Amino acid sequence: MRLPALLVSAVTVLLLSGCMALNAPDTHQQTWQLVAPEFGEPSAAGPSTDGVLLVARVQASPAYDSSAMAYRETDYEIRYFAYNRWAERPARQLQPILVDAFEQAGLFHAVLASPASLPSNYRLETELLHLEHDQRSSPGQARLGLRWRLIDLSAQEVLLSGSRRFGTDMAEANASAFTSAANQALKEAIREIVSEVRAALSD
Repeated sequence: MRLPALLVSAVTVLLLSGCMALNAPDTHQQTWQLVAPEFGEPSAAGPSTDGVLLVARVQASPAYDSSAMAYRETDYEIRYFAYNRWAERPARQLQPILVDAFEQAGLFHAVLASPASLPSNYRLETELLHLEHDQRSSPGQARLGLRWRLIDLSAQEVLLSGSRRFGTDMAEANASAFTSAANQALKEAIREIVSEVRAALSD
């Protein structure tokens, strides 16, 4: 007589377990990339200088010097997503992106990535100040902060020094939308750095 009751209990437990599994958070680890923007072909007028540009390794503020994907809900606290990470530390991703951008721009005879054994005439130093999903408004904003300077190695002179915070509104409040907005902010940042370097070379 007790067998049907036991069967009912067992079925109930299985059904509840199934519902809990459906409602459980997705713990699958996802990785995301920063990508090199495309600006088109270099100017037909040729490079602005016959010099060689050395793009130094990008430095990063300690809070952003990891593959952890940062977000902010308040002014004074930084948190990190549990199941979404950058494929590589953003600072490491930025160096080849900068090399690619200056090769596209055609401002120099050649563009090298540090460390490089060949002699260079100019050195570009860049620092990642922050890269985070700002959740203080909904659905949020991708915030990117960079500092840069261009050094004439022959003259030991700083030709250019600048910094700026870039922000791009997100379409949705998720990691995919954050990555898309971060790449859009990066494109704007790279465009500005290349433009300022072009102006500095023409002075």
